[in-house]
Amino acid sequence: MQLGAEVILKTVKAIETGSFELKPQDDTQSIHAPKLFKETCNINWSNECENIYNLIRGLSPYPAAFTEFKDKNGQTVGIKIYKAETEKIKHTYTYGDVISDGKTFLKVACSNGYIVIKELQTAGKKRMITEEFLRGFKIDSPLTFF
Repeated sequence: MQLGAEVILKTVKAIETGSFELKPQDDTQSIHAPKLFKETCNINWSNECENIYNLIRGLSPYPAAFTEFKDKNGQTVGIKIYKAETEKIKHTYTYGDVISDGKTFLKVACSNGYIVIKELQTAGKKRMITEEFLRGFKIDSPLTFF
């Protein structure tokens, strides 16, 4: 962060004084990002927390990482996850198991801890924070994302 701030100040001063050198980009050194497909955005809960967290951050806000679960009627419900945190801790849950107090937190078991969901959106609904989601959605135990 400190180095970035220093470089920005140095760059702005160079632009002000006209003492900067233009260099063409060396395209042989560039790396192209792979094309995103729906399968790329689907969260694999057996991955490590950090990988899932980075997927969520990298795909937010668009196209957004997603997961699915079956509701009490057997219908598949999709959820896009926009913001999350990691909680690295040993547990005995199965990957994808949802843990919640039904009011303030929603976390999902992954290989080396939990992903704590902070902001999400269900199909046909608006984007909301977890507390808002839990006010209108009852977590039926057991609930597993897949």
